[in-house]
This record gives sequence, structure tokens and C-alpha cells, in this order.
Amino acid sequence: MTCSKNTRPARVYFEPAQWKALRVRTGHNPNPRAEDEPSLREAMRLVAALGGFLGRKCDGEPGTQTLWHGLQRLDDITVMYRVLTKALRANRDPP
Repeated sequence: MTCSKNTRPARVYFEPAQWKALRVRTGHNPNPRAEDEPSLREAMRLVAALGGFLGRKCDGEPGTQTLWHGLQRLDDITVMYRVLTKALRANRDPP
């Protein structure tokens, strides 16, 4: 079975913490699970939005500079996501 480019899962490029942080940051889901994983195309467009891409009808696809800026922001967002999820897990588990 082959996947079209538009339906490949985000895990083809992104680590789970990255696409989950992306989902949380863009407001789509405060607690993403595996079934909430976006397609690779959707994830890249969300990253591009972090880099300033507006996604209007006539804009076409995001460029490399926009994606680069978005990926830099995603790195910082992912670090914070990991810190916060670790702290939440520590607070749930009694000592």
C-alpha cells in the first residue's frame, strides 16, 4: 500500500513530542493522543504558520525561509512541552 504525499503521517519527519507540541501550541488540542496525529502536509503548514505563513488562497506553498523560522520556533516549543509534560507526570505520580 502506498501513501499519497498528502496523507503521510507527521511521524515521517517529526518526533511524537514535536507534533504533539505543535498541536498544543496551535490550539487544536490541549492533550493530543496518537489518533490526533496530523498528516505531514498539515504539520508542515502549521510549522510554516509559526514562521509567519498566512496560508491565503493565492499564497501557494510555504517557502524554505518561512519553514526554517517555524522549525526554530517549534524547537523551543517542543522543549517547553517536554518540560511541562514531565512536570505534570511527576505531580500525578505520588512519591
